[in-house]
Amino acid sequence: MQEYTAKITEIIQETKFVKLIRISFPELKKITFFPGQFVMIGHKNLKNDAGINIERAFSIASAPHQKNHLELCIKLVEGGKFSDLCKNFKIGEQLTVKGPFGKFLLPEHPSGNLIFFAGGTGIAPIMSMLRHLQKGRFSQKTILFFTFREPTDYIYQKELEELDKNYAQFTLLPTCTGQKSADWSGIKGRFTSVYIKEHVANPASQLYLVCGNNDFAKDIKAYLVELGVPKDHIKTEAWG
Repeated sequence: MQEYTAKITEIIQETKFVKLIRISFPELKKITFFPGQFVMIGHKNLKNDAGINIERAFSIASAPHQKNHLELCIKLVEGGKFSDLCKNFKIGEQLTVKGPFGKFLLPEHPSGNLIFFAGGTGIAPIMSMLRHLQKGRFSQKTILFFTFREPTDYIYQKELEELDKNYAQFTLLPTCTGQKSADWSGIKGRFTSVYIKEHVANPASQLYLVCGNNDFAKDIKAYLVELGVPKDHIKTEAWG
């Protein structure tokens, strides 16, 4: 298992409850990973109640060709040990990094279109994949279904809307599910099998990558199976 020392090079307050942390590796020219993988992050002040060092898993949001940094998409959870540290991170601060890990990966030669489903910060590994596909100018049809609670929770909004505008092969379908969705002029409510079928031609023939909390991943998988999608055409990454 590889372990590295990294330094924080940039901190972006992406939304009220999400920070993007970019880190570099002084001892390395680059770190090799596949889009969709994650790393384990540690900090000298990140310890459990017994005083033992602990780590947190974060998906890599940057693409492998962005060699000067790794980008982590971190949700600030009230009372969370890492969140409390993250609120006060400074440029130059050191983190320990182990990895990469994970098998939630893009297929090398997908036979169908690529259909992504992301819930909240589940967008992180999918951003890595989309940035990788953008380098190849989206050589096949790609659709992103992205759901978030409130309009202010729309992570990567500017970048995703630019991809949607600039690449005919990429389609962005964001939806807002929270009580403040009256402030949102786009699609509202949760995804359903009916909605998916309206936007995905021949659903049983496509490849699906789903990332979000357990309930989100479970629901989306059930909808896809209902539409006749073989289970081996569905990859999921879920938590909680």
